[in-house]
This record gives sequence, structure tokens and C-alpha cells, in this order.
Amino acid sequence: MSGRSCTNRMIGVDRFCAVLIRGGMRCAWCGGAFRGQRPDDAAETPTVDHLDGQPGNNVPSNHVAAHLGCNRARAWDWTPGTTWTPQEALWAHSRALNATFDVYLEAKGVDIATSIARAEAQRNQELDLVAGRQMANQWYPKRREQVRAAQKAYKARKRAEVAA
Repeated sequence: MSGRSCTNRMIGVDRFCAVLIRGGMRCAWCGGAFRGQRPDDAAETPTVDHLDGQPGNNVPSNHVAAHLGCNRARAWDWTPGTTWTPQEALWAHSRALNATFDVYLEAKGVDIATSIARAEAQRNQELDLVAGRQMANQWYPKRREQVRAAQKAYKARKRAEVAA
């Protein structure tokens, strides 16, 4: 699983990994295990789904672990400009409101009520950032070096601005 989703650039690799661990290394929506980023199963790549559809809302209760395919299928149902609380987002994909995501999950042999319960259980657990950091050190060693270098450069620029 050396691939990197765009999500970990938004929330950081430690939190990204912590969300995956909190979800038991399984997708909140279909319940399937993550298989990594390979050309033959890109839809199985791990991502973090923002429940309210707002990528800038990075509170832990807004994140659940999701396959790239499930995350995208849920996004296809999204109404642009909709601002929902995480709880409302979980229920927004009921049969009465959206059929597309239901059909996607049914094709995988999963019903929406089970998915919603799984996502709710994930988001209500605490994040283990220590475990996330340990996993990130194994999965993303080069990325962590890049982040640390960028942080050092940022701090140096800030010190120079203050000194000037």
C-alpha cells in the first residue's frame, strides 16, 4: 500500500493512517478490506471520505475510511453546495433521497443501512494518532521526509519575516 491518495495531502499522513486503523482497515461503506494501489484494483485503494462533503472540514468525526470506488460513488450522488452535518450526510443516501449509491452498494452485496451503521461506528471512535504515526512511518517514509523538510523551510521563512 505504498500509493498515496489525495486525502492524505489534505489531512496529513499520520491522521490518514489513523482513520484507516480506526476503521479496522476496512471500507465504511462496503466493508471490504483495503488492497492497496495497483492498476488492476484502483477502486480498492484506501481513502478518507469526508462525510459532509467538505474537504476543508477535517474534524475526526467527519472522516471515515473508504475505498476510492466507494468514495467516488458516494460523491457522484452529492448535491453541490449542500452543507450537512456528518449525521445528516450519513442518512442522505437513503433510498428516498438517492438511488445511485444504493445501486452501487447493492452490486457489491451490501445494503445501505449496514453501510450507514458501519460509518457511524467508525466516526464515533477516537483516532489513535500514535498508531497512525507508526503506520505512516512504514507506509510513507519519503513523504514524511518531504513534510518535515517543508515544515523546516516554512519555519525558517517565518523566522526571517519576523527578523526583517
